[in-house]
Amino acid sequence: MKIALLLGLMAAVVTAALVPALAGSSGDANPPPVVTITAGPAGPTNVTTATFLFTANETDAHFSCSLDGAKFSPCAAPLSYTGLGNGEHTFQVYAEHDGHGPTASWSWAVDTVPPAPVGGLHASVLYGKLRLSWTPGPETDHVVILRSVGANTTAKQVYAGGGTSYSESKFVNGLEHRYNFMSYDKAGNVSPPTGIVVKHSALLLAPSDGATVRRAHKLFLRWRAVGRARFYNLQLWRGKRKVLSAWPHRAAFRLSGDWKFDNRHYHLKPGLYTWFVWPAFGRSGTYGKLVGSATFRVR
Repeated sequence: MKIALLLGLMAAVVTAALVPALAGSSGDANPPPVVTITAGPAGPTNVTTATFLFTANETDAHFSCSLDGAKFSPCAAPLSYTGLGNGEHTFQVYAEHDGHGPTASWSWAVDTVPPAPVGGLHASVLYGKLRLSWTPGPETDHVVILRSVGANTTAKQVYAGGGTSYSESKFVNGLEHRYNFMSYDKAGNVSPPTGIVVKHSALLLAPSDGATVRRAHKLFLRWRAVGRARFYNLQLWRGKRKVLSAWPHRAAFRLSGDWKFDNRHYHLKPGLYTWFVWPAFGRSGTYGKLVGSATFRVR
């Protein structure tokens, strides 16, 4: 009995000593490393390359990477992919050291297809005012408008935004204005440019700019009325010679077959003519800016 009791006490002592030792070995095991992707492409993008930076919370961890579900293979940061096609892409990476860590993912989209140009371009022209309107395509994020004026071929950006119209409150009617529209999508792709020209003759109605008229017909000049204009100054030039200056009170003037100007008699004869219109305001008849100019040819 005494021997059995002694053996039991010794076994209890050994067991009590082993329990904390085993608990200590379990607590000392290292958890698997955690990887963090610190940089990658923002989407959507029209760039067909992608570079990733990633790190783990253990300096001696090893990485494995995969793109779009491909088999994982050893990798290191920075890691780049080239020649990516259009569509969604997913990059995955995990770290391992004494165990396989959790997988980190990064998704983005590649889009290299340009959006459609704007449609339905329309210009509404008044004296000193202009309004352009358009319809953007379904993939358009924003529209950029470039403008060049007169003989100046250098274009200046006058609008960038997601709207459907653009206005100018200090429009100069006597000069030709050229507007080029470019549509951008969210990936940065740009459409082919499309444009509209607002001519210096936009407010001169008849005869239209560049028209040919018969000298046997009486010429009727018409233009768009200007608000608050008291009267107008109409000038007609044949080549480099002024042949008429008149001051009608309405936005029209009928030219007789023969007329007198500057003590000389004139009539329509073959040649190229240019006509100009200015409005006058107030009791003093102060002239405003040019309404417009146009040419016509008499045959």
